[in-house]
Amino acid sequence: MSMSMLHSVAWSSRPLRCAAWPRRARAGFLTLVELLVAGIILALLFVVGLDQLRRARIITNEQLAMNSVRVITKACHMYYAVNGRYPPNLVALEPWLPSRSYLETTLAQDPVTKQGYTFTFIPQTNGMDFSLLADPVTHGVTGARHFYVDRELRIHATPKNQRATRSDPAVPEATPRTGGVS
Repeated sequence: MSMSMLHSVAWSSRPLRCAAWPRRARAGFLTLVELLVAGIILALLFVVGLDQLRRARIITNEQLAMNSVRVITKACHMYYAVNGRYPPNLVALEPWLPSRSYLETTLAQDPVTKQGYTFTFIPQTNGMDFSLLADPVTHGVTGARHFYVDRELRIHATPKNQRATRSDPAVPEATPRTGGVS
């Protein structure tokens, strides 16, 4: 070989290929390993996304349950203001006249299931007290906390898979947001 041929082979822009290296039949297609890696990454993202969706659904159900507990408790107080005693059950809070509407019809059942929680109203002696329980239909799936409230409007919660009681810690009240910048 002449020196010019060696020089052109050594500095050629095309890489030298070994016969043992497989050539791609068509440029642009992925190898099996690349497809497997991409599939594993997509599967991991899917699993993480499902977990986040489940957590968001539980948090939303808990917030809606606490709002329903507040609404039912305030309806019981309105009933007390008119009748001098608390209602014997949630059905008594159902609106029978538009002017005497204590509670929306979907909550005026005993027990009532709404947004993944079951609400149980427990009247006390002579209609002078009551307690209300909100338990997830399926603990860990529709909700992670159980709630308890009585006539004092203080909501108590427990993350254990058991009914909440007055001795459980109280849920802190949400602070109202102000429109101005502080």
